Amino acid sequence: MKQMDALQKLEQYVNMPSGSADLEGLAAFVSVVEKDMQALVSQCCREPVNVSDFEKLLDYIRQNYQNPSFSAEMAASFAGVSTPYLSRMFKAKMGMTYIDFLTGLRMGRALELIQRTDMPIKEIVEQVGYIDVSGFRRKFKAVYGMSVSEYKNNMNRKEGQACIVPSVPENTGTTQKEN
Repeated sequence: MKQMDALQKLEQYVNMPSGSADLEGLAAFVSVVEKDMQALVSQCCREPVNVSDFEKLLDYIRQNYQNPSFSAEMAASFAGVSTPYLSRMFKAKMGMTYIDFLTGLRMGRALELIQRTDMPIKEIVEQVGYIDVSGFRRKFKAVYGMSVSEYKNNMNRKEGQACIVPSVPENTGTTQKEN
């Protein structure tokens, strides 16, 4: 929106009849453009997040993933980077997207709770950061290839042993590359 406002102001200034240019308006426009450019340059030229800072970010995510409103924007803000940069950083350092990492944490914990407790699915859903049971069930089936009920039935047939291996990464704290 700011870019559009700045372009409109520039167009208005350029289309003014000669001699009627508003110097104060031009100065305000230049100031806005300068601030936008500084923000862009600082974002583009930002030093990559080092391994220690990345580990702090992973810890922050692990401490907050149970919050249903926890977002990539919150993680990016914690790391002091933009959301797109956070996504690129995760892909480079972890070999997966931020969303895959977050889903891995949530689904891994859900699977653990399903295997080790008798908690109702609604409570599990709340503890792992999902808002509604149906959304969780869809994600569980997408990740594990079977419904929660099917998983529980298979698990019971195997006398309490897990019948499937989670397809989400178990070691969500190991980085692939170091800066």
